[in-house]
Amino acid sequence: MASVIEMNPFRRTLFNFAYKYKLMHKKRNMSTPLLDRFLFSKTKMLLGGRLRVFISGGAPLDVKTQRFINICMCTDVSAGYGLTETTAGATLQDMFDNRAGNAGVVLDRYALMSTDVKGTGFFGTGQQTIFLRDGTGIFGTVYRHAQSLLHPCL
Repeated sequence: MASVIEMNPFRRTLFNFAYKYKLMHKKRNMSTPLLDRFLFSKTKMLLGGRLRVFISGGAPLDVKTQRFINICMCTDVSAGYGLTETTAGATLQDMFDNRAGNAGVVLDRYALMSTDVKGTGFFGTGQQTIFLRDGTGIFGTVYRHAQSLLHPCL
């Protein structure tokens, strides 16, 4: 964005218009091939120009960041959720799911359960949620005996 600020007023206005136009079309799952070719080709080349899908799973991806990558890098962004310590990904957003701000659906191998942890302020709903998961690719004892395992740690 620093280079956008350094642009002359005409180019900056053109970039901002193109960004908003493409954002509107992206939300409707429509492509903008002319904008991609003539206005966003330089930003696309920052990552080599051949990137097809960008997968994020290390932390929640901000909606504005996801949209910026969608628009300026001309690629789809798929978000996911998981823990490296337990077997990595448990959810993944379909690459054709154009919504920003979600972590996708639970993968076939897993089951997710939200739980309350007494005395910690974590509840099974809302922002303060702990998710436990079970499935063929995970250490099942954590899911089945959650309360007894979490209590000594907290």
